[in-house]
Amino acid sequence: TVCIAIFTAEVTARYVVSPKTTKKFLKSTMNIIDLVAIIPYYLTLITIGLTSAIPATDDKGSLLVILRIFRLFRVVRVFKLSRHSKGLRILGKTLRASMNEFVILSFFMVVAMVFFSSVMYVTEVSTPKTNYTSIPDG
Repeated sequence: TVCIAIFTAEVTARYVVSPKTTKKFLKSTMNIIDLVAIIPYYLTLITIGLTSAIPATDDKGSLLVILRIFRLFRVVRVFKLSRHSKGLRILGKTLRASMNEFVILSFFMVVAMVFFSSVMYVTEVSTPKTNYTSIPDG
């Protein structure tokens, strides 16, 4: 909590003393990463406040799922280190340069996943007491 407070103060100070307009400030990649790293903490606090005010219902469960999703965004904090590490900056440039290859690889992985799950479904569906009722559920 102390780290988030210090980091929030730093981002706020950078925004206040920035000669850029709000639009230009928010277009900077590092500023976006910083904001995405801070926002989940405050959304977590808001969600916890909302779940404590709501009686135990299904709405409370859905709010907790949303809370878990926001907690995943904390991983973005690692990207803040890229401004201090030359190796991470090189890695980022390499990933950007090979984005087309990653898209093709992802496409073929999805095609292979659909193909092999279909094969598995077809071979297992005729077995009695099988756990495969449909391809997504299997």
